[in-house]
Amino acid sequence: MKKVFVIIIMILVLTGCSKESENEVLEDNPFELDVSFPHYKAEEVYYKYNHYYAGIFYDENHALTMAIVEGAPDYVLASVEQSGLKIKLVQHSEAKLESIKKILLSRMKEFEIKSIGISQKNNWIEITVRTEVILSEVLNQYVKEGIIHVVYSDLVITNTTTYD
Repeated sequence: MKKVFVIIIMILVLTGCSKESENEVLEDNPFELDVSFPHYKAEEVYYKYNHYYAGIFYDENHALTMAIVEGAPDYVLASVEQSGLKIKLVQHSEAKLESIKKILLSRMKEFEIKSIGISQKNNWIEITVRTEVILSEVLNQYVKEGIIHVVYSDLVITNTTTYD
């Protein structure tokens, strides 16, 4: 009986069935958990080569196009091309843009940002601020690096989500 009990415990530990190990995996997962992809190759590149993945979108000719960070290895580019997708080489990975967006979300009031989003097609974070706002040094640096694109608008933007 003791051997059976030990075997069951080992199986639970090895398969990660305990509540603690499940929570640890979810907390340490660097990927979004509810991402859906319009093409199998986008999912593969997102999970295997995340630091090169920059998004997937339809270009102006309605061709499904994957954005890949410049300097990606040839085998990544070849794999995407063989899948039938077009490739657009870009500067910033989606992971980089998402991490900067999270920082900006936490400082929306401070920077007087009215809306924020990521454009995979343009490979930047687009923010909307009121016309009279003078951008901070931090935001200006991101603008110079091509990470942020600023839209000035006097329209009132209503958010249904709060970030406080």
